Amino acid sequence: PANRRNAGIDQFQRRVWLHEQVAQASRMAQIGDVEPARRQLATLKAHAGGDPQLLGAIAQAYVDAGDKAEALALMRPAVGNSQTASADTLLPYAAVLLKSGEDAQAAEVLRQLQKMPLSVDQHRGFQDLVSLYTVRQAEATRQRGDLVAAYDILQPVLKRRPDDTQAQGALARMYASAGDRDKAMEIYRSLQTRDPDNAQLQLAVAGIAYEADDWRSAEAALNQALRLAPRDPEILAGAARIYRARGRTGRAAELYQ
Repeated sequence: PANRRNAGIDQFQRRVWLHEQVAQASRMAQIGDVEPARRQLATLKAHAGGDPQLLGAIAQAYVDAGDKAEALALMRPAVGNSQTASADTLLPYAAVLLKSGEDAQAAEVLRQLQKMPLSVDQHRGFQDLVSLYTVRQAEATRQRGDLVAAYDILQPVLKRRPDDTQAQGALARMYASAGDRDKAMEIYRSLQTRDPDNAQLQLAVAGIAYEADDWRSAEAALNQALRLAPRDPEILAGAARIYRARGRTGRAAELYQ
């Protein structure tokens, strides 16, 4: 029937529009326009209509805007009692937990999802989250100084998803921690080619290049990171730390202002 078809089209268009608006808010937050991003997200909440996937997208954008509390508060009513929640609700909830750094809670939700019957699309989303969680655990282990254990944790993801950007980034950081900056830079250069507009990636390249005494490459990457995210507090602080370590205290002070 025409009315059913029109309702479906309207719903599809609403979802596309909302996702575009959420992506715009995330981009604003990532370049440092945090308050406008939060205002835009606040207006979008009413349009989600209780849909857990749409709420999850808005919640993840709130994390980008530095408001983890609002992100989690937005999801928890939809989840309710997580023991009885559906996979459609738990998948975006787990994604928000991971993005918020709530790894222990995310692990509980992932274990619950593992026991549930999942559709093909749901299983794909579940595997994405498991890979992200595994990379995060490997990174935490690396930061504790246990590189062998960190690689053992990461290796299954590398084997299953050799082109996974986050896994490759974690591997590069392991090489850097082991003192093999050439290998780390090789990996980062490959990632740069695939994702040239990633400011965090540019900052990581700058850090590795600086440690390798390649200031020309380091400064080029810093300039690119600052061009991509001129008001992002994390990018500004990271760039300032590198400039200060280089002895460029004046430039560092400018970025800290």
